Amino acid sequence: MPIDFTASPIPGTDDRRQKVPDYASSGWADVFELDFFAPDASFGGFVTMGLYPRSKRGWFWAVVVGDDRPLVIVVDDELPLPPAPNLEVRSSGIWTDLIPQVPLEHFTVGLEAFGVGIDDPEEVFKSLRGDRTPMGFDMEWETDGDGWPLLPSGFELPCRAHGEILLGHEEFDFDGLGTRRRWWGDDARRSAPGMWLSGWWDDGTPLVGGPCELLERRSAEVFEITHPGDESTSLTATVRSVAPLPILRPGHETPGQRWRMLCRVEAGAGVESRQGVGWLDLQ
Repeated sequence: MPIDFTASPIPGTDDRRQKVPDYASSGWADVFELDFFAPDASFGGFVTMGLYPRSKRGWFWAVVVGDDRPLVIVVDDELPLPPAPNLEVRSSGIWTDLIPQVPLEHFTVGLEAFGVGIDDPEEVFKSLRGDRTPMGFDMEWETDGDGWPLLPSGFELPCRAHGEILLGHEEFDFDGLGTRRRWWGDDARRSAPGMWLSGWWDDGTPLVGGPCELLERRSAEVFEITHPGDESTSLTATVRSVAPLPILRPGHETPGQRWRMLCRVEAGAGVESRQGVGWLDLQ
């Protein structure tokens, strides 16, 4: 479904919000989120930046996961607010720059930071102790297909993601898939969708991002869910977590925890079956 930008506060662009509504609280946030993954779900990651203009601070997360490798994560939940209108930040151990090169079509992320490599994802909720690991991104997201709205304010775009990734002494020339999201509003970090799945089907069509309902949790890694589907037609899917990741999305006032998972997705049966890959947010 193409995005109707006639109702958007910033028609035709996905730049940083420059005008904060007069009614906005200190928890009003402007959020940028970009993810990527290999078509076989063997490797993936994401970048999230959120800004609290009234509090003059924000947060930043960068994550890479993969088969037979430790989770590497960069976290700053007290990010200094970058000078408007840019999204470039330099703080202790982090330089990053998020740039909408062509509105709604081409977005880039540069990153030079020191992250933490950990074997146990639960450590993210604890002391976050692990091996100090350099992380670098020179990544691009190019929109490939129509986007869809995120209510009440925002949108999501299916993308091809590619670029260079540095993890410690390893270098990766990544060429895969991804999505990117923008949303804004009062405590947008806390009110982000409670359970949300988006990605790509193996036939090359986007798995339209949408809120899900958990039908059954078969194990820690396997879920049965319902999903809105591609054309407002609900589908039932089996989601198999490849790389579970606990993330903190505390909002401005109320702390909280949730899981984000790189997943393989299966829907239907026989000739009607479909497989895909995506990221699942689970409250």
